[in-house]
Amino acid sequence: PGPVATTVPATSRPSTAVTGYARATVEADVDYLGHTLERSKQYDFIETDLGDPALLDEWLPHKAIYRRCWPKGLIAHVMVGNVPLASLFTLYRSLATKNVTVTKLPSRDPVSALCFANCIYDTDPEHPVTRALSTLYWEPGSEVEAIVLDAADVVSVWGRGETVEAIKRGVREGVEIIEFGPKRSFAIVAEGARDSDAVALRLAYDAVSYDQEGCFSLQEAYVDARTARQVAQSLADWLPAFERAVPRRELSADAAAHIQRARLEAVAEGWEVLASDDSSWSVVLTDGPARIDEHPLARFLYLHPIEDAEEAIATIDRNVQTVSFEPWDTVDRFRDPITAAGADRIVQIGRMTRFRPGFIHDGFYPMRQMVRWVSLEREIAHKYRFTDVSPEAYDERLYGRVAGMHALTNVQSP
Repeated sequence: PGPVATTVPATSRPSTAVTGYARATVEADVDYLGHTLERSKQYDFIETDLGDPALLDEWLPHKAIYRRCWPKGLIAHVMVGNVPLASLFTLYRSLATKNVTVTKLPSRDPVSALCFANCIYDTDPEHPVTRALSTLYWEPGSEVEAIVLDAADVVSVWGRGETVEAIKRGVREGVEIIEFGPKRSFAIVAEGARDSDAVALRLAYDAVSYDQEGCFSLQEAYVDARTARQVAQSLADWLPAFERAVPRRELSADAAAHIQRARLEAVAEGWEVLASDDSSWSVVLTDGPARIDEHPLARFLYLHPIEDAEEAIATIDRNVQTVSFEPWDTVDRFRDPITAAGADRIVQIGRMTRFRPGFIHDGFYPMRQMVRWVSLEREIAHKYRFTDVSPEAYDERLYGRVAGMHALTNVQSP
């Protein structure tokens, strides 16, 4: 691996032009990245996944052994372009665990990860971290992809189901795959939520972030039937306000048509539709929990009236990543049912896109799969907790009978 590749065209164009996200969104991401990669925050990341950052550098005592972590070797990353920060953090995890890192830029956003990599290169071209990083683009199914996957000790892949499956088919046997496949997230506003307008503001924020394209983005909300209409009407005030402050990205003709089709389908179902004259935002108030097979995204929010939170919990499966919840003072009653049903993460409403220290990603610790755990077992004289006999007594238990028979045989031999 050598210096960062710079052959991707148009990398000098603003990230807003490439990703389509509003300038405010891009600036917020850059600011968030700067804060979360401060030295103290990096300790939080590594401690969450590995337990102790020192394991990356030295042997530490643990029970009756010493242990430490070595890098797996070469990690190939197939990144996703819908949420720029996702690419940056997968790259960070790989480098922080001292792995040689080869990253495939997503065609939808070849700028964000490349700019991050070039910042590393500009800081110190000869630094070991820089020399361990290669950032480039290749076509899916290409010869370059086959070479990279064949050389990889670990493959980290993000994306839609078909993308993940295609990469799996190209990985040789025995290579570990760290998979971040498609997920969905929703909100539960249960009985007792006091301020419908404040709830709607926070729901709108979660729906606007990344235009619902992230795994953690709000797409549906299950709202107590007594307040559902009021929440929907407040959303119809807040979503236009967000559109003025953080405009939605431009859509393709197909995506815009999907929104119009979803609105017409909702009307045909007898559901209430509150929406802009254009396609910039939509709120659909259903008649109860309903299965949404093709969500149009792009700030299109379904509100399902419920009589009890259990109705929403019944829709959870292993494809649910984040559930936001209100009122928070009752969350302890529902945290077991929500997570037992399959959800990985519960947060306050309005906090779906911001992660607290200790955050667990998709139900597992990714850095643990990027290192090789090794151990040095201590000598038997180290008794540890339950050992109450001497080393000599242990030796007698293990070898005494054979040693005694051997000695007897020697005595009896002529």
